[in-house]
Amino acid sequence: MPNVIERPAVDFESATIPSKWEPGVRVLSAASLLVPYFGACAAIVEDGSVEIFWLDVE
Repeated sequence: MPNVIERPAVDFESATIPSKWEPGVRVLSAASLLVPYFGACAAIVEDGSVEIFWLDVE
């Protein structure tokens, strides 16, 4: 049985939505959020904030 790592809940209500991905910002971890439905991803960046960005789906 694999180990389960519990992660703290992220308050996406207060997360920022950048207009574009800033180059040079180190991403610590990233997770997809309902990508098949909304195309949204979240990334925890170097300063500890959570950034939500949208994938370009054509």
